[in-house]
Amino acid sequence: MYSECGSAQPKHFEAVLRKNAQLPVGAFGIRDVDGAAAFVLVETLPAERLSAPRLARTVERIAGRADTVEKSLTPADER
Repeated sequence: MYSECGSAQPKHFEAVLRKNAQLPVGAFGIRDVDGAAAFVLVETLPAERLSAPRLARTVERIAGRADTVEKSLTPADER
């Protein structure tokens, strides 16, 4: 799963890449969203360990972290 963090502008590449070293799980990357490059926070969950509570916690965690990064990159909360 992934959550968008904002437009992937080259001026932010280093800052976002450095944030990967601070994550206990998941990773920041770039994905095309609606035809434009966007920073995303990605986390994978093995199907055999998936449960409704774990999925809910993961969605909340990923969305919260992605929102924090988006706020550091842009004053707008676009996604």
